[in-house]
Amino acid sequence: MKTPTTAKKLLNKNLILITRWIGILPVAIASYFIVYAIMGICEGFATIDYDNNWWDNSLKYYLFPAIKGGVGAYCFVKLGVLCAPKYKKTIALILLILAILLTIGFILISFFLSHIKPMFEYVGNLVGCIIAYIQIKRHNNYEVFD
Repeated sequence: MKTPTTAKKLLNKNLILITRWIGILPVAIASYFIVYAIMGICEGFATIDYDNNWWDNSLKYYLFPAIKGGVGAYCFVKLGVLCAPKYKKTIALILLILAILLTIGFILISFFLSHIKPMFEYVGNLVGCIIAYIQIKRHNNYEVFD
């Protein structure tokens, strides 16, 4: 059995790096939707309406959507940065700006359609992605794959 040459090693390493650069946005988007779905299932179990009191309704309509959006946006930024091979703070800033622009667009659409309930989820999105960016900016030791 032959040992791989340095050219093959270099090609394999570069192929992995290229794949990681290409995968940043798909990994970030997939992580957002997976976490969002898991949080939605948890929300469904947690808000079973036994009796119609104000606390259950406030949890169901305000608090859980905000938490669901915040955790999803947090994972969007954090896992997208984990996929990046280099320039993690810059990637975090780009993902933060992308998440903020999308959230502002959804806020404007909801405002013009007079939907108030999703606003709490969008505020959670903003808070979650900002918290993830601040954590990444403070700590630059996210070399999970290396």
